[in-house]
Amino acid sequence: CDDGNRIQGDGCDNDCTPTPPPTTTVTTTTGPGTTVTTTTVPSFNAQILPLFGTAQLGCAKFPGCHAGALPAGGLALDGADPCHNLVGVMSSKCAGIERVFYDPITMTGDADPQKSFIMWKFMCKSDDCPPPPGNPAVCPAGGEGTHQDVPITPDQIELFRLWINGGADCNS
Repeated sequence: CDDGNRIQGDGCDNDCTPTPPPTTTVTTTTGPGTTVTTTTVPSFNAQILPLFGTAQLGCAKFPGCHAGALPAGGLALDGADPCHNLVGVMSSKCAGIERVFYDPITMTGDADPQKSFIMWKFMCKSDDCPPPPGNPAVCPAGGEGTHQDVPITPDQIELFRLWINGGADCNS
């Protein structure tokens, strides 16, 4: 497992013991004597960003997608700060919807596919714009556009949902 460097925290301790990816635990209490929900929030750098560069998804791997000099939709996922190209940034395709919704006042994210365009693309495999909030979020039949063949798994979609709903932290 040791990759030959002496860098701690790079996913492989120098004693050849794999280290788990960093996570943040969010605990929510709804009031006295009520249920407490604890959620482990995925790390952007350790768990979310690597998905974009995989051969499976390839979002940040191939020029013409979200990599290179002219990334699709102006969304560069292979640059110096890919998270801040996602979070709180309006979609270049659909007016009024953010790539990843983030409320800077409450410091919360929302993975509702009518608020976070990335979730719409992953869940519906569609390049169409979602219906406005307040209308049913029904995916187009069959999926259309360049994202219909992206083989994202339900577990990977859940990682994105947890990260967004956990605050879409770019520093994790």
